[in-house]
Parts: sequence; structure tokens; C-alpha cells
Amino acid sequence: MREVASLQRTVKGITFPYPVMVAGGVVKTVEQSIKFAKADVLAEFGSATTPALAGNGGRDYFAVYDNGALVCTYNSIGLLNRGMDYVEEHASELIKTHADYGKPFWLNVSGNGVEDTLSLLKRAVQAGIKVITVNGACPNKKDQPILCDDPFAVDEVFDRADREIGDIDAVVLWKVSCAMRRPALSHNRDRVRASRVFTGAITGNTIPNGLGYIGTGATVIKTANGIDRGGLAGPAIFPIALDHTQFMAEGMPAGKVVLGAGGVNNIEKTSQMFKAGATMVQINSAFREANEDPNFIRDLNLGLLELPDAV
Repeated sequence: MREVASLQRTVKGITFPYPVMVAGGVVKTVEQSIKFAKADVLAEFGSATTPALAGNGGRDYFAVYDNGALVCTYNSIGLLNRGMDYVEEHASELIKTHADYGKPFWLNVSGNGVEDTLSLLKRAVQAGIKVITVNGACPNKKDQPILCDDPFAVDEVFDRADREIGDIDAVVLWKVSCAMRRPALSHNRDRVRASRVFTGAITGNTIPNGLGYIGTGATVIKTANGIDRGGLAGPAIFPIALDHTQFMAEGMPAGKVVLGAGGVNNIEKTSQMFKAGATMVQINSAFREANEDPNFIRDLNLGLLELPDAV
């Protein structure tokens, strides 16, 4: 069996000990972050917002099964997203603790529009955080476009980031939605390719505004802003996420990476993501379904060692 160290990824001089990691919808507190830092799990802290607020992607979600197998999930209004003040207060502790366990501290920021997104990115950089996901699949608000699907907003984010932040040693990743049209996805890919700030992209974020109904006919989701919708996730979106991962990875220049996410729940799908060009893979719904057991992620990573050419 190959050594576990062969699974490591190094991006811009930062070492990621495992290629399969947990996306930011789960880890919302310092205590949770430290818990996973001490386990065989690399987990993103997310999503940090400017004020603390509830957002899509907490544990309050509705899962759909077919003969005991998970089909999809509807992520509804969930756990509190911590405000950036909270992250800045604890950044030094979290960075040090993760470093003690051979991991980078990884933060996801989700801004409400261009200005807020850039402000959160700058604050994360100033706090010394070396791995930052900028959630371009937000804002997912009433009467507002999803940021990554608005080419003018995307251009403003990337142009201003290059101008106002410029070359940095942090790994900054742009996260896009799994529901994007091909031209919009292509536009985002082009901007990542040419960016001085963004190191890569994460594909397959929850499909926003998915509708679901329970047996009574009532909608599954009732968000705080009055939208009876939420994000569609889980295995049902995997084919789209896999396609988007392959598309985004095509033609990425040296030093740029693509992380695959969306519906991955076993070793075979994880391997498919790597073969599509993903450098790493994010998991969320499947981790919840495993009751957030660190052994689930550990076993996925170890299982890759048994598959020839899996990574």
C-alpha cells in the first residue's frame, strides 16, 4: 500500500495533508474547528459573513431517500454563520492549532455583493489566513443574482481584487454554483485563469433555489427572507458537478487548481472527480449523513490508497 503522504497536495507552498476534505457548511465555531483539526480531517470553516447571520447550509436540512439510499438533500436555513469579527478574534489561535496538527486553517467567506465580498477577502488576508474560499455562489438573496452568474459582478470582483490586493502568498479559491449555464461557467474559468489573486476554483456548490415538498404538500424550506426554497445538494447533483469540474480544469495554467464538490459520497465518485481534473475534493451532505464522524473522511482518504490511479 502506498504511503499516506502520497495523498498530500501542495499548492503555492501550502501543504494539504488529505485530498478529501469537508466543506464549510458544517464547521461554524472555534470548538468545531479545533475538534476536526485534532482528527484526521481537513475542514473548512464557513461561511464567515460581515455580520453574524443564519444562512443556507446548516444541519437543518431535508434528506430524500430511495430504498434507504440518499438521493438528494435540500439545505434550508441553518446554523449561524459567524461574523468576521468572530473569525478575526480567534484567527491566531485557529491558525496555530491547525499548524500544530500539520494543516492549514481554511476559511470560507460569503459576501453580500461585490463590495462586501472584497471586504471579507481583504480582512481574511490581513488576519494571516493562508487558505481562503471566496463563495461566488453568494449572495443567494431575494431579488439578487447569484454572484458567479452575474458576469459584470464577477468582472468587478476579479478586477478590483487584482488591483487592490495583488500578488499574495495565500491560496484563494473562487467557489461557483452547480447550476451555472455554460457561458457563465466559462467566464468564471477565464477570470480564474488570468487572476493574480485567485489560485483556483471550487465547483459544484449547492444548486440554489431548489424546491422541495414534504408529504403534506408544504414546502421543505422557509428561509428567513421569505423564500420557500433552498439549496439542492447530495448525489443527485453529482453528474453536473463532475461535468463542471472537468470543464473548469481544462486548460488551467500551471499553478492553478480546481477542487471538485457536489454529490460526492463514496470512494468511486471521489476517484471520478480526480480523473476529471480535480486537485482536491470537498464533501458536505455525505459527511452530515455520516453524523459528522471523522472516520468517514479518514476512511475515504485511506480507501483511495487501494484504488490504482485513483488520485
